[in-house]
Amino acid sequence: MTVPNATRASIANSATNATNATNPTNATNATNASALGGSPASAFQTKILTAVVTNNGTTAAVVRGTPGTTATFEALGDVFVQFPTNVSNCTWIATVGNPGSTTAVPDFASVRGNSGAGPDVVQVLTWDTTGSEVAANFHLAAIC
Repeated sequence: MTVPNATRASIANSATNATNATNPTNATNATNASALGGSPASAFQTKILTAVVTNNGTTAAVVRGTPGTTATFEALGDVFVQFPTNVSNCTWIATVGNPGSTTAVPDFASVRGNSGAGPDVVQVLTWDTTGSEVAANFHLAAIC
């Protein structure tokens, strides 16, 4: 029995498709997509941790921000902010600011590393315009 050419072409196409199904190019690409440059996609996500802190000169408190973040009054103008994760390799940004909508006084905030308090702690110092440490409310962000 002779097989017509159209049937032979159909059988050949089926064989080609079966080969592709055994080792599909798209499946290989999908595997590579989960590891970007050898790192998982989650490695490229930025974490931003925040704290809005009140400091009345005797106590400090986090009024809003990343859950689990706390503030400890150390001295006048000196507060330790403890985040729920290691922030030692993050960038820290602090600015004086009230937790509500009122205007902040023209003070300054500076950030010091963990000062030996631990990898999850950022020390924030607040100063007035004369260079003296003062109790001031502030906002802190750790960008990791």
